[in-house]
Amino acid sequence: MLEALKEAEGAFKVIDSNKLKSISDYTIHYAGIFQDSFSVSIAVIIYSLAKIVEKRKLRALKEWAGFRDATLKNMAEAGEALQKDDMKLYLSELKELLASIGKFDEMFSEYVTEVIQKAKIKKGSAVYQHGLSVGRAAELMGISPWELMEYLGHTKIMDELPMLTMPVTERLAAARKIFNMK
Repeated sequence: MLEALKEAEGAFKVIDSNKLKSISDYTIHYAGIFQDSFSVSIAVIIYSLAKIVEKRKLRALKEWAGFRDATLKNMAEAGEALQKDDMKLYLSELKELLASIGKFDEMFSEYVTEVIQKAKIKKGSAVYQHGLSVGRAAELMGISPWELMEYLGHTKIMDELPMLTMPVTERLAAARKIFNMK
């Protein structure tokens, strides 16, 4: 998480949305493996920032400088808290990061709220691709399974996942064994 925060801070400084998305993907990979909410939160925040910086018209606003400075400050302080292994301070900084996004959201609510929700759904699909069930992926991301299933239905994810099934003869043998048939 510390490495992801430092890289994201640098990418946010130079307005590199592709790098932010890449960092978010990397972080969500670990969230899928370890199923921890800290990685999920960072992945969603970083992805949300990537989507925000993509909008030039948002960066052109006078409020952008304040948002940018607050975000960079919170990212740096969250990183310092992680280095000191101070999870209470780290969580506080994450909350401030979300509050900063929320404050920006108040000014431009139709876009930023949608970005955060879409980020949760998109990252939920990535966690699902790492082998978690739809229910567990949705729970981890704080969304409903229906939202995630709807998104998955509009993607080719289900087509891309390998189908690991037994050959028919092995399934039949297993069924006969279960029912003590020869």
